[in-house]
Amino acid sequence: MIYRLKLFLPSKLLCVLSALSLLAFQLPNGYAMDKKQHAAESKESTSWQWAIAESSMLESKITISNAARVDSSNHNNYQVGCNLVDANKYGKEDKDEITDPPSRVEKFVNSELPNGILLISCPVGAHSRLLEVYDPSKQSSKPVFSRVGSYYAGWKVEQERLVLYFDQPCESDQYKTSKPSDCEQFYEVSIQWPRLNN
Repeated sequence: MIYRLKLFLPSKLLCVLSALSLLAFQLPNGYAMDKKQHAAESKESTSWQWAIAESSMLESKITISNAARVDSSNHNNYQVGCNLVDANKYGKEDKDEITDPPSRVEKFVNSELPNGILLISCPVGAHSRLLEVYDPSKQSSKPVFSRVGSYYAGWKVEQERLVLYFDQPCESDQYKTSKPSDCEQFYEVSIQWPRLNN
């Protein structure tokens, strides 16, 4: 009986040690899988591409596709109220030589916008310009920002931050904190994006 007990205890101990050893090997693997999944999600969030699906004199349709997604959410469609047919006629190097391109579409990514946003600027009406910002990470066909400049609207990068700008009449009440005291007809409004109070 004493002999059997001596054999029984080591075998139990061996089982416990084996289980602990297996658990120790599984934890790093699980951790590595979590890191890979996070990296895949990060890559997925910036792997989208845009294309002009349709364009007419008054309206255009932009399609956002994300090849990293396999579900039904891999496409977003946006209806933009202007003609974007000229947006594809200029390469990035050519746009630098054009002071006022007819229409402009750009994917913008930086440290503050790691998922990327879609920026659109195009002429509307007789002399106005539409500026819209779309966020492909949101399942919405509406822009997160939309404004019509009286004569111009666009974006620029200042100190690595995205700045949206447009002009508006002096009598406009929106963004009136930007209005100079000697405003006569129009003044420029500049907004950092993403907004600091968001």
